[in-house]
Amino acid sequence: ATGASRRWEIAEVTCHSEGTVAAIFATAPALGGGAASGEAPSFPKVRAREARVGPLGFEGDRCFEKVDADFGGHGGPLKAVCLWSADVVEALQAEGHPLRAGGCGENLLLTGLPWRSVVPGARIELGGGGVLLEVTQYAKPCMKQEHNFLDGNYQAISHLKAQGRSRVYCAVLCGGTVREGALARLHVDTRGARPYALNPAVLGRLARPRPPPFLGLAPAAALAAASHALCLLLGL
Repeated sequence: ATGASRRWEIAEVTCHSEGTVAAIFATAPALGGGAASGEAPSFPKVRAREARVGPLGFEGDRCFEKVDADFGGHGGPLKAVCLWSADVVEALQAEGHPLRAGGCGENLLLTGLPWRSVVPGARIELGGGGVLLEVTQYAKPCMKQEHNFLDGNYQAISHLKAQGRSRVYCAVLCGGTVREGALARLHVDTRGARPYALNPAVLGRLARPRPPPFLGLAPAAALAAASHALCLLLGL
């Protein structure tokens, strides 16, 4: 194959977009009826107008999962904050999904950012630079989210199934107080954002090269020719 046939198509990325902190859900729900802390639900979280965040997340949140849990889970310094888009939530609601803000375990809802560009390696500055987050991974949805979606289809926010709709986990690089209505600035090549934040494979917009046509024919004609050749080979 030629170099041109293996060239990736890289979609345009908005590198320095600005948005707003639409909502903060910092505190886990209160423990009920003598439930053990490790068994208590961690969402839907309680909404706040402002909250302090540090290396292990928001004060008052409960993050029980191991840092290396491969099924998702909220916990540890690499998954200290769960971040999502208020614009994505509104789009899902418009499609009939019964979810509500804060119901999927997110700590922060941002609005006005191009969510397809909020990828691992990107950094998000909140409130004029006092708080700095780095996106570390996409948050995998789980069965606990079934009630939030039509027909229990929680995969509607899976990065593998619906790119640009996933929640993301963040590490807290600079802690501080986050306030509702504060500026949210996306960095993909500034403020120390990782170079791979611009990689199309990370962005999920990788245009893979097509295989060469069979005998120079269009796909439908190539399939017909291959089927005819197989029939002749088998004596049918």
